Amino acid sequence: MSVEFEKAWEDRKSIAQAWKNNGGKVVGTFNSLIPEELICAAGILPIEIISLDKSIANSRKYLPEFLCPYLKDCLEQALAGDLEYLDGAAVSHACESLRGFYGVWRKNAGLPEPFFLQIPATAGEGAKHYFILELRLFGKYLEGIAGKPITTDALHRAIEEANENRQMLKRLYTAREQKGSPISGSDVVNVIKARLVLPIARHTDMLKEYLDRVDAAPVDAERDERVRLTIIGNCVLESAAVSQAAEEAGARIVADNLCYGLRLCWETVDDAGDPMDAIARHYLTKIPCPGKFPMETLANKLSDIVVKSGSEGMIWIIDKFCDPYLFQYPMLLDAIREKEIKLLSLEDGDIKNTGRLKLKLEAFVEMIQSDELVY
Repeated sequence: MSVEFEKAWEDRKSIAQAWKNNGGKVVGTFNSLIPEELICAAGILPIEIISLDKSIANSRKYLPEFLCPYLKDCLEQALAGDLEYLDGAAVSHACESLRGFYGVWRKNAGLPEPFFLQIPATAGEGAKHYFILELRLFGKYLEGIAGKPITTDALHRAIEEANENRQMLKRLYTAREQKGSPISGSDVVNVIKARLVLPIARHTDMLKEYLDRVDAAPVDAERDERVRLTIIGNCVLESAAVSQAAEEAGARIVADNLCYGLRLCWETVDDAGDPMDAIARHYLTKIPCPGKFPMETLANKLSDIVVKSGSEGMIWIIDKFCDPYLFQYPMLLDAIREKEIKLLSLEDGDIKNTGRLKLKLEAFVEMIQSDELVY
């Protein structure tokens, strides 16, 4: 049902080039902690740079082996000339690897000057005040690319536009949980992928049309008999592969907490008062990324998502050498054991080996069906 979103993802270079042909600018972003509202208020198209599972060759010269595959892949794309449409890039401090990666990207990617956005790890008043100062610096960077100032009215409009999209995404997530819903995990990932490359208003219009088709679709009673699962992960393409394999193994994906999925859309920006204050407050208090403090907050939110969606198990996808996800894992285990949630942990090596992935997911589904304890 989501073929138009998949096509938009495949056409991402054409979308970026069409934007530039109309006089626009394009900025690449790393991680959903980059406030897209600020970029859109400058009249710039944000396009997320994600791992495409490329063969790693040239980036090995600049990055250590123990760095996560995601960043190696992103630099590989730049070195291969696949990102020449970018007029800038915004790298967030989502982890220490990204902090070091910024310098490597700046020196070796062969692209316009990037910006490093320092993201506080906590959400108190002091952190918010600091983050506002960072956002103002980021705004100056964007104004330099756009060649015009970011006005308060433009910020309010960008927040309103992004909030409308979040509401549509939340409607998608709510519809997926319902009995007999025709929305698959792969459908949701396709919607998310398109969200990373399309102008927000265009994505919202497409999503409204898609949800109207979902509302008119017949109930699929067979899907209600499947094991209900939640996926937690970072990289979009890995989540797509796991979603498809899980459904082929007899499961049904009813919830997720992907970097660009529920974590991005579940809360809207409260745009009362100063828009910069509203943006800072939102990005510091929304469902946190792994590695942000207190870590117990994310562990409890993840386990609550599983319970509220009626999921019978959770799939936790960890990229190799991803410290934030590995640091979060022990606290997640404590939270899910308390609520008796079954868990399957997968690394990227499991996902790339289709036979191993199929075997693990089939075994996980069978264990849930037989009510065996799985941690």
